[in-house]
Order: sequence, then structure tokens, then C-alpha cells
Amino acid sequence: MLSQKLITEKYPFALVNAIKTPISCENAEQRAQGFKRDILSNQPDVIFYQADTIISSNLHEHFTIDKLSRMAGTNQFKLKNGFRWILGMGVFHRLLFFLMERAKILLESTDKSIGEIAELAGYDTAPGFIHAFRREFGITPRE
Repeated sequence: MLSQKLITEKYPFALVNAIKTPISCENAEQRAQGFKRDILSNQPDVIFYQADTIISSNLHEHFTIDKLSRMAGTNQFKLKNGFRWILGMGVFHRLLFFLMERAKILLESTDKSIGEIAELAGYDTAPGFIHAFRREFGITPRE
């Protein structure tokens, strides 16, 4: 009870009640889901798919989040959160995903070396490409 008395003296009443009443994981997750839904409720899903199309159509062009959000017709915060909410990954990870998918297709359908494909995928070195490829697909490009 001494610790409760110390807390009561140091913190306002509302905070003491919050400390004494633990929030379950399910409840916290539901609150977070509702928060995201409220933030994104005004944004039609097409905005995020439009941003996704811009990325996939221009794989070697560098877009900042600011520029991409303006092109898609939203702000940076909504683009980043909505992109992750709807597509399941962040904007940069989606770009890497497209680059790796393209590299995978090139590995399967051409006779190009791993070094050439690494360069086409935007990597300076083959080892960096091999590491990223293994992280994305769980296998090396040679397998």
C-alpha cells in the first residue's frame, strides 16, 4: 500500500486509475485498430493502390514519401500508415519487393549473371544483392 500512496501523491487521479487498471492485449489491439480505422476512414483505398502502381511502374526512379504522397493525393502520414494497413508492408519494403520479384524473373528467364541482375536491381555489389535476395525469399539466387 505504500507504493500506491506514493503513486497517489505523485500522479493525478486519472493516471492512478489507469495504472491500477491493466489493459489486456486484445483490448489494446482493438483500440489501435479503431484508431487506424478512424485515421484512414476518409481515404479511399484507391489512393494506396495508386501509390503502389506509381512505385511498380517506376522502379528505378527515387520517390520521397513527400513526393509520392502528393502524387497519390494524400499526406505523408496517411500514405505511410495506409500503405502498411492495406498492403501489409511499408513503402520502401514494397519497392524492395518489386525489385526482388523482377530480379527473380530475370534469374529464371535469362542467362544474365548474378552481378548483372544485381546491377539491374539497383545494387552496387553482388553480395549485397545476394543477401537481400536471401532475406526476401529464403534462398540464394543460385538455388
